[in-house]
Amino acid sequence: MKKISFVFILIFINFFTTAQERILKFHAEITVNINRSIDVVETIKVIAEGNKIQRGIFRDIPIVLVNENGTKQFFDLEVKSVLKNGISEPFSEIDIPNGNRIRIGDADVFLASGEHEYTIAYSMSDQVRFFDEYDELYWNVTGNFWQFDIEKASVKVILPEGAKISQYIGYTGVQGDTINDYEADKLSENTLLIKTTNILPSYHGLTVGVGWQKGVIPPPTADELRAEEMKKYRGAIYGAVGTVIIFIYLLWAWFKVGVDPIGGTIIPRFDPPKGYSPAACRFVMCMGFDNKSFASSLVSMAVKGFLQIEKTGEKYKLIKISKDEKLLSKGEKSIINKLFAGGEMAIKLDQRNHSRISKSISALEKILNQDFKKLYFNKNYKWMLPAVLIGIVSAIMMLVSVAYDDEIMEPLFYGMVGVIFVVAFTSIGISKAAQVKGWRVLKIALPLLLLILGVIIVNNQLEVVVFDTLWVLVPYIVVFLSMISMIALFFYLIKAPTIMGRRVMDEIEGLKLFMEVAEKDRLNMLNQPDKTPQLFEKLLPYAIALGVENEWGKQFESLIAKAIENNEYHPTWYVGDMYMFDHVDRLSNNLGSSFSSSISSASISPQSASSSGSFSGGGGFSGGGGGGGGGGGW
Repeated sequence: MKKISFVFILIFINFFTTAQERILKFHAEITVNINRSIDVVETIKVIAEGNKIQRGIFRDIPIVLVNENGTKQFFDLEVKSVLKNGISEPFSEIDIPNGNRIRIGDADVFLASGEHEYTIAYSMSDQVRFFDEYDELYWNVTGNFWQFDIEKASVKVILPEGAKISQYIGYTGVQGDTINDYEADKLSENTLLIKTTNILPSYHGLTVGVGWQKGVIPPPTADELRAEEMKKYRGAIYGAVGTVIIFIYLLWAWFKVGVDPIGGTIIPRFDPPKGYSPAACRFVMCMGFDNKSFASSLVSMAVKGFLQIEKTGEKYKLIKISKDEKLLSKGEKSIINKLFAGGEMAIKLDQRNHSRISKSISALEKILNQDFKKLYFNKNYKWMLPAVLIGIVSAIMMLVSVAYDDEIMEPLFYGMVGVIFVVAFTSIGISKAAQVKGWRVLKIALPLLLLILGVIIVNNQLEVVVFDTLWVLVPYIVVFLSMISMIALFFYLIKAPTIMGRRVMDEIEGLKLFMEVAEKDRLNMLNQPDKTPQLFEKLLPYAIALGVENEWGKQFESLIAKAIENNEYHPTWYVGDMYMFDHVDRLSNNLGSSFSSSISSASISPQSASSSGSFSGGGGFSGGGGGGGGGGGW
């Protein structure tokens, strides 16, 4: 019984060892060329049993080498042919981090169990290393990352004619080992054969270094070295070319449709253009809509006696005090229809009422677009589409050009995202800053704050990037920042008023000039209206719409304070913080800033208001040099 059990054990062990997938032979023949490239023919004989090797094998070959000084060198790999059992076999090349994967076989064809011999012929550029006393080839023959044991590994190195081998060495073991389990046979002055003397278990490999006298192979010229260095920046060059193309196109488009008609002489006006509400004036002047148009409309309805604006602390309430809409503009009527749609007589400007407030804002914007957009200005955004597409293609080319290196590509990608974030939100922030108290400070602080936030976005990436890589990234980010900033700028510049729009803008500019000019500078203005509280109220909504509410308020400070003191002026359209009427510049500024800001906040739903963020001489090791990689089955 014991003998039978022992026999079965022997059979099981024999079956397991014979059925185990492995590499029976790995032989490489390397021809060193005068142009510093090498031609490699690898013969790999495997045992396939349908486990890991089902359709074929794959061979990973690095194309990036980190030099002793920490910089990276990039090589060109060209696969010339792939055979299986002496017959051409289909294969594909797949990009992997810092290398290429040659996947051999057909996805629809399974291998028969047994031995199969694969032959891979390829060439690799710039594999000769140059030292003061000799030149050498330092090459990782098998790679140290095979999934299988390698029973026999060998390499034949053929140097150019006239070269004489002066030194050589072999290393075996895992990555970093300095074991020398090999035997060497110098077949001629320029040919060397090295064989391993032990099995290489999985993730063990063979690396060789071969040196010869100088003068056989010319080193790279200064021009070649510069060209190699410039490869790091070719993506930035692509981007720079794209940026120039975008600039030329945008300049042409701007001359074509974006140049404003010549304006007339700006003459101070004491009344707004007939038929133009405060919101319409702002819409035409800005060639677009924002929440300050809405704020000026509410103040306009208030001073007309239709609404009362009530302020308690930092909160605002709108109270409907009249049903007579005769004095209201078309846009102001659209606001009332949405704001008090439920029949209420009062509504608070807070997020609980965001739906009605946002619908009111949308209604006003719709009316302004219908009545003024086509006649008075063109945004011309369709002319920006080619520039945006060129920018996208340029950005993709920049990323593709560094796709071989994750240490560059990932920070570059996140850097591009950061640039877009900073430019976009800075542009939005500056355009909205005028609605916030202290906006002049924000114009300086906001871009800086957003820049810091953009840097935080890429911080985790930059922490792992070496200093040399950072210098590589600089031109990429500069080019991309220039591209995005230029596109963002022309989105603003491409807008242009029509001839009719320019004429109306001149009239509005005249009204703005009257409201912002200080008293001492008005001496030459003829037929000025008398300064009264009623004039202040009448033009206050226009001052808010045109961004001169503070200047307008200062001109009436003493007059209104005195009128209230003498019981000659009783403002009923605004309730709360009545002391502001003693300093109406504060009131004006408050209505133009915090009131507008409250509208912006109240129009956002509560759910979206926040978010929760020298080696041939003996100084080498197994796994060093060019080549390397590994492989497996699939």
